Amino acid sequence: MQLDHLRLRNVRNHEATEIELASERNLFIGRNGQGKTALLEAIHYLCLTRSFRTSTDGLVLRFDEPFFEIDGTFQMDYGKQSSARLVYQAVGGKSYLLNRQPAESFASVVGRFPVVTMTPDDRDLTMGGPQERRRFVDLVLSQASKAYLDDLMEYRRVLRQRNKMLLDNRGARGDWWRALEPWDEALVQYGSRIVHRRGIFTKAFVPYLTAAHIDLLATTEPVEMVHETLSQGFDSAVGLPGVEAAFRVELKEVGKSELRRGITLVGPHLDEFIFKLNGYDLRKYASQGQHKTFLAAIKVGMSRYLHETTGERPILLLDDVFSELDPGRVETFLALFSRLGQSFITTTHIPQSLLGSADAPSAGTRLFTVDHGTVTHGTLS
Repeated sequence: MQLDHLRLRNVRNHEATEIELASERNLFIGRNGQGKTALLEAIHYLCLTRSFRTSTDGLVLRFDEPFFEIDGTFQMDYGKQSSARLVYQAVGGKSYLLNRQPAESFASVVGRFPVVTMTPDDRDLTMGGPQERRRFVDLVLSQASKAYLDDLMEYRRVLRQRNKMLLDNRGARGDWWRALEPWDEALVQYGSRIVHRRGIFTKAFVPYLTAAHIDLLATTEPVEMVHETLSQGFDSAVGLPGVEAAFRVELKEVGKSELRRGITLVGPHLDEFIFKLNGYDLRKYASQGQHKTFLAAIKVGMSRYLHETTGERPILLLDDVFSELDPGRVETFLALFSRLGQSFITTTHIPQSLLGSADAPSAGTRLFTVDHGTVTHGTLS
């Protein structure tokens, strides 16, 4: 899959930008704060209906403007062309048109245009708390499976309602807790499917992660991804009925604590995923260089996994990810990402590896200079 055409209006400091894109690499060059990342953000909106930088759409709106809009034309790997248009209005909210027709829902768009994003903030994926790794797994599986996304959205709805009931009645006497029973059953139903699917994904993803790590380092170091869920040592390989049974048991065990604390203490919203290198927890023992390489391997593995599960090569959004890498590592990363599909790269300078590459000036690569929200087509020299 590739994005052929992109148009922005009133997106951050872009008043009106329209560009034709290269089939392989698109480089956005410019000083910091000029609007390079906003171009990647706009593509992310078309693919997932939201920003990767903020959860508040209004922050993307150009100052003192009533709306922003983003249009794109995709060429799918199976041969057809698809158009997408997202509009946000300060009064009226957000809407999405797919092939000029209103999308059934924002969720219905997810997975149609698979995307992989890599930014400096992604370091939290290997170095930060468990919520970042849960977010990663949910993003991959939501693009790969509509059923997973549906279950995840329902689970979050049930969890919010259940938590509200627990908090509102914290310390209350009597048998009010019986009103939780329908929510308990829904929590188990949706939560068990999420836990089970995450367990399957974790085992399936390790070969992708291993292969990508080898490609980046040209050496073999054992890598692992461990899924910790429900009670310690629980293995979701027991099957969905086994997951449901374990969920119910643990929910009963923490019942009194939940009533006292006013919050749900069991479920996939508390899952942890541990990345290991050479048998050691990456977060605790890896060097800065090992973290960077492992993170790149995760993104490469994600791209390959989504390609296989969706049938479309994901778009790659690489935001200022090469600034702290040595030239040799930049060349390795660029070569590997170029084989995965169409990429969009922001940087403050042209990587030397591209300047010295014989195929850099080809039709497959295009350079754009970004200055105060104005984009001009340049050349590699």
